Amino acid sequence: MAVSVAGVSMPIFWFGLVLIQYVGFHWQMFPFQGRGGPLWTLAGLNHIVLPAITLGGVFIGPVARMTRTSLLEVLGSDFVRTARAKGVSEYRVVVGHALRNSLIPVVTLIGLQIGFLLGGAVVTETLFAWPGSAGWRSGRSPRPTMPSPRAPSWCSPCRS
Repeated sequence: MAVSVAGVSMPIFWFGLVLIQYVGFHWQMFPFQGRGGPLWTLAGLNHIVLPAITLGGVFIGPVARMTRTSLLEVLGSDFVRTARAKGVSEYRVVVGHALRNSLIPVVTLIGLQIGFLLGGAVVTETLFAWPGSAGWRSGRSPRPTMPSPRAPSWCSPCRS
Protein backbone atom coordinates (compact mmCIF):
# COMPACT_ATOMS: atom_id res chain seq x y z
CA MET A 1 0.00 0.00 0.00
CA ALA A 2 2.86 2.38 0.73
CA VAL A 3 4.27 1.83 -2.76
CA SER A 4 0.96 2.77 -4.38
CA VAL A 5 0.70 5.91 -2.22
CA ALA A 6 4.22 6.84 -3.33
CA GLY A 7 3.22 6.21 -6.94
CA VAL A 8 0.22 8.49 -6.59
CA SER A 9 2.02 11.31 -4.80
CA MET A 10 5.38 11.36 -6.59
CA PRO A 11 5.69 13.43 -9.78
CA ILE A 12 7.00 11.61 -12.81
CA PHE A 13 10.10 13.76 -13.20
CA TRP A 14 11.10 13.16 -9.55
CA PHE A 15 10.65 9.41 -9.88
CA GLY A 16 12.79 9.46 -13.04
CA LEU A 17 15.49 11.53 -11.37
CA VAL A 18 15.63 9.16 -8.40
CA LEU A 19 15.96 6.18 -10.76
CA ILE A 20 18.72 7.94 -12.70
CA GLN A 21 20.57 8.83 -9.50
CA TYR A 22 20.49 5.43 -7.85
CA VAL A 23 19.87 2.74 -10.46
CA GLY A 24 21.73 4.43 -13.29
CA PHE A 25 24.50 6.41 -11.62
CA HIS A 26 25.35 4.89 -8.24
CA TRP A 27 24.62 1.23 -8.91
CA GLN A 28 25.24 1.41 -12.69
CA MET A 29 22.67 -1.29 -13.40
CA PHE A 30 21.17 0.28 -16.53
CA PRO A 31 22.21 3.09 -18.88
CA PHE A 32 20.22 6.28 -18.44
CA GLN A 33 21.12 8.47 -21.41
CA GLY A 34 20.10 8.09 -25.02
CA ARG A 35 19.15 5.03 -26.95
CA GLY A 36 21.40 2.04 -27.48
CA GLY A 37 19.90 0.69 -30.66
CA PRO A 38 16.74 -1.04 -31.83
CA LEU A 39 14.46 -2.37 -29.12
CA TRP A 40 14.84 -5.97 -30.21
CA THR A 41 18.54 -5.94 -29.36
CA LEU A 42 19.99 -6.34 -25.88
CA ALA A 43 21.39 -2.80 -25.90
CA GLY A 44 17.97 -1.41 -26.83
CA LEU A 45 16.26 -3.37 -24.07
CA ASN A 46 18.82 -2.17 -21.52
CA HIS A 47 18.19 1.45 -22.50
CA ILE A 48 14.40 1.18 -22.23
CA VAL A 49 14.27 -0.31 -18.72
CA LEU A 50 14.52 2.96 -16.73
CA PRO A 51 12.08 4.98 -18.89
CA ALA A 52 9.58 2.10 -18.76
CA ILE A 53 9.86 1.80 -14.98
CA THR A 54 9.45 5.57 -14.68
CA LEU A 55 6.26 5.68 -16.75
CA GLY A 56 4.85 2.45 -15.32
CA GLY A 57 5.76 3.16 -11.70
CA VAL A 58 3.84 6.41 -11.59
CA PHE A 59 0.95 5.00 -13.63
CA ILE A 60 0.48 1.85 -11.54
CA GLY A 61 -0.12 3.62 -8.21
CA PRO A 62 -3.66 4.89 -8.89
CA VAL A 63 -4.56 1.67 -10.72
CA ALA A 64 -3.45 -0.48 -7.76
CA ARG A 65 -5.40 1.65 -5.29
CA MET A 66 -8.54 1.61 -7.43
CA THR A 67 -8.28 -2.17 -7.94
CA ARG A 68 -7.93 -2.80 -4.21
CA THR A 69 -10.79 -0.48 -3.29
CA SER A 70 -13.11 -1.86 -5.93
CA LEU A 71 -12.28 -5.48 -5.11
CA LEU A 72 -12.90 -4.97 -1.39
CA GLU A 73 -16.26 -3.41 -2.21
CA VAL A 74 -17.29 -6.26 -4.51
CA LEU A 75 -16.16 -8.97 -2.07
CA GLY A 76 -18.94 -7.91 0.27
CA SER A 77 -21.64 -8.31 -2.38
CA ASP A 78 -24.46 -10.82 -2.31
CA PHE A 79 -23.36 -12.76 -5.39
CA VAL A 80 -19.93 -13.40 -3.81
CA ARG A 81 -21.57 -14.76 -0.66
CA THR A 82 -23.82 -16.92 -2.84
CA ALA A 83 -20.84 -18.32 -4.75
CA ARG A 84 -19.06 -19.13 -1.48
CA ALA A 85 -22.22 -20.78 -0.12
CA LYS A 86 -22.38 -22.98 -3.23
CA GLY A 87 -18.90 -24.32 -2.40
CA VAL A 88 -16.90 -22.58 -5.11
CA SER A 89 -13.19 -22.40 -4.31
CA GLU A 90 -11.88 -19.12 -2.91
CA TYR A 91 -9.59 -18.57 -5.90
CA ARG A 92 -12.51 -19.01 -8.30
CA VAL A 93 -14.67 -16.66 -6.22
CA VAL A 94 -12.05 -13.91 -6.16
CA VAL A 95 -10.75 -14.21 -9.72
CA GLY A 96 -13.80 -15.49 -11.56
CA HIS A 97 -16.52 -13.51 -9.85
CA ALA A 98 -15.24 -10.60 -7.79
CA LEU A 99 -12.29 -9.43 -9.89
CA ARG A 100 -14.27 -9.48 -13.11
CA ASN A 101 -16.91 -7.22 -11.61
CA SER A 102 -14.44 -4.95 -9.86
CA LEU A 103 -12.48 -4.16 -13.02
CA ILE A 104 -15.14 -1.82 -14.43
CA PRO A 105 -13.93 1.31 -12.58
CA VAL A 106 -10.31 0.22 -13.07
CA VAL A 107 -10.71 0.12 -16.86
CA THR A 108 -12.35 3.54 -16.70
CA LEU A 109 -9.40 4.88 -14.71
CA ILE A 110 -6.93 3.40 -17.19
CA GLY A 111 -8.78 5.12 -20.02
CA LEU A 112 -8.59 8.43 -18.18
CA GLN A 113 -4.89 7.92 -17.47
CA ILE A 114 -3.95 7.75 -21.17
CA GLY A 115 -3.63 11.54 -21.36
CA PHE A 116 -1.41 11.48 -18.28
CA LEU A 117 0.67 8.77 -19.92
CA LEU A 118 1.19 10.85 -23.07
CA GLY A 119 2.18 13.88 -21.02
CA GLY A 120 4.46 11.76 -18.89
CA ALA A 121 6.07 10.34 -22.02
CA VAL A 122 7.15 13.85 -23.02
CA VAL A 123 8.80 14.38 -19.64
CA THR A 124 10.32 10.90 -19.60
CA GLU A 125 11.75 11.17 -23.12
CA THR A 126 13.26 14.53 -22.25
CA LEU A 127 14.64 13.28 -18.93
CA PHE A 128 16.29 10.19 -20.40
CA ALA A 129 17.39 11.93 -23.66
CA TRP A 130 15.34 9.59 -25.82
CA PRO A 131 14.51 10.55 -29.38
CA GLY A 132 10.78 10.25 -29.72
CA SER A 133 7.54 12.08 -30.01
CA ALA A 134 8.35 14.40 -27.10
CA GLY A 135 10.03 16.84 -29.42
CA TRP A 136 7.08 16.90 -31.76
CA ARG A 137 4.56 17.32 -28.97
CA SER A 138 6.51 20.03 -27.21
CA GLY A 139 6.97 22.06 -30.40
CA ARG A 140 10.67 21.61 -31.08
CA SER A 141 11.92 19.98 -34.23
CA PRO A 142 14.38 17.07 -34.16
CA ARG A 143 16.34 18.82 -36.90
CA PRO A 144 16.40 22.61 -37.26
CA THR A 145 15.57 22.42 -40.97
CA MET A 146 12.34 20.48 -40.43
CA PRO A 147 9.16 22.35 -39.53
CA SER A 148 7.34 20.88 -36.57
CA PRO A 149 3.66 20.05 -37.03
CA ARG A 150 1.32 21.93 -34.74
CA ALA A 151 -1.90 19.98 -35.10
CA PRO A 152 -3.25 17.31 -37.42
CA SER A 153 -5.69 18.51 -40.03
CA TRP A 154 -8.58 16.53 -38.54
CA CYS A 155 -8.52 18.41 -35.25
CA SER A 156 -8.33 21.88 -36.71
CA PRO A 157 -11.25 23.90 -35.34
CA CYS A 158 -11.62 26.08 -38.43
CA ARG A 159 -11.62 23.63 -41.29
CA SER A 160 -13.32 24.90 -44.39
